[in-house]
Amino acid sequence: PRRTEPKKPRGRSARAKRQKSYR
Repeated sequence: PRRTEPKKPRGRSARAKRQKSYR
C-alpha cells in the first residue's frame, strides 16, 4: 500500500493518494 512514500516527493497528490489507500 505504501507506493508513493519514499518516492516522487510531489507533496500533495501522492500524500492524499497514499493516505486514501492507507486505511
